[in-house]
Amino acid sequence: MAVDLNEVKHIAELAKLNFSDEEYTELIEDMNNILDYMNKLNEINTDNVEPLSHPSDLFNENRDDIPVKGITKKDVFLNSSNNDENFFIIPKIIG
Repeated sequence: MAVDLNEVKHIAELAKLNFSDEEYTELIEDMNNILDYMNKLNEINTDNVEPLSHPSDLFNENRDDIPVKGITKKDVFLNSSNNDENFFIIPKIIG
């Protein structure tokens, strides 16, 4: 299967892209090269190869979910010069 100018223009339109005539020529060539490569991959004999859900046997190891003491409200406001010990006070921005 080869890609022609109409197909490339249609794809570009769907992607809302504009190209020059030279760029369309390059895109046609690039897309056809990609399709040729995919056809080469289709020639590989995979009869005795089991499908994989993942390319490796590695899996995520998560740490145990151990609760730790968080910071106190007092500590939160230590670096704030403008607060009332419950809220940060900021300048009014809505009229």
